Amino acid sequence: MNKMVWFTTVSILSFVFVLPVLLSLTIDYIPNANQPGYGQMGRVSIYGSRSFKQEFVSEKEMLTGIGTSIKNPNLNNKSEVIFNLYDEGNNLIRNASISGKNIGDGDFVKIIFDPVIDSKGKKFIIEISSPQAPEDELLELFLTSKNNYILNFIYESEKREGGIPMVTYHNFNSRFEIAGEIYKNLFRI
Repeated sequence: MNKMVWFTTVSILSFVFVLPVLLSLTIDYIPNANQPGYGQMGRVSIYGSRSFKQEFVSEKEMLTGIGTSIKNPNLNNKSEVIFNLYDEGNNLIRNASISGKNIGDGDFVKIIFDPVIDSKGKKFIIEISSPQAPEDELLELFLTSKNNYILNFIYESEKREGGIPMVTYHNFNSRFEIAGEIYKNLFRI
């Protein structure tokens, strides 16, 4: 009976402490938080020369992507959707694009780029545009209120508080940091 208790205890402890390390081998990036709710601020549309800019603060180092919900009504937009990331000095530092064909109506879209190493506490601007899309192929972005990292948005030359309900994604320097984050969240329950 003593051997059974010992075996069970060791098995459970191994599972609790070894599994996060094994899981960390499959993780490329981690979200900073959950996606905020849409709120009552409505939506804005992008197409042609009508773009959207969002000011936000990276709460962690190694910013490697953003995610947000994008509405592609009736899946009309088939044009290229461009995501430009600017630093606080308005210098383009990252660029990514996807085809509107890959965006469903209300899909959560993740844009992943090379990590911005020294990003913690710094302000960035993400610009979303679809310059080749005519007005009948517009995309819509949901809006939410200002929070700790979502600051302001610029739409049709007007700056307002709040922005898109976005999630920032961050990379880690090592797999041990990811395992540490898993342990921290595991014991926070």
